Amino acid sequence: MNEAKGLSPELVSSDSSSQSWRTPRGAMSLTWTEQGAIYVSVDVHGDRSLSPLMVRRADTLIARTRMKFFFDFWQMPTYDSEMRTEWTGFLVTHRARVDEIHVVARSKLVAMGVAVANLALGGIIKSYPAPTGPFERALNRAGLKLPVR
Repeated sequence: MNEAKGLSPELVSSDSSSQSWRTPRGAMSLTWTEQGAIYVSVDVHGDRSLSPLMVRRADTLIARTRMKFFFDFWQMPTYDSEMRTEWTGFLVTHRARVDEIHVVARSKLVAMGVAVANLALGGIIKSYPAPTGPFERALNRAGLKLPVR
């Protein structure tokens, strides 16, 4: 087993509308609006220990408003399957309060996981071939910005 599995994510930065976390295997940034949009960016590896952090933030938001999710997996070639199953389970549970799910992924492995999640969610996920263009425009309409890479 990988010894990194037992390590907790480290909070790198946090303010009233964003958080950044890292583990030895990957990193995740969350940015949200009070109007119910959340941008989730995962880099390097989708570490299972990052999953509850997104769920906890989304749980706080979804209790107050309907939600739009933006998952940016462009820099994530691999992930722990527990991340996909936990996030999909959360979205299925709260499906009645989820208006949109947008995903951008470059890795074929990640795209396959997104397709599996989309089946469980009844086809609501809209996938994009690049982070710029339509994905970025949808993000901007929701009041969020694509970070500079």
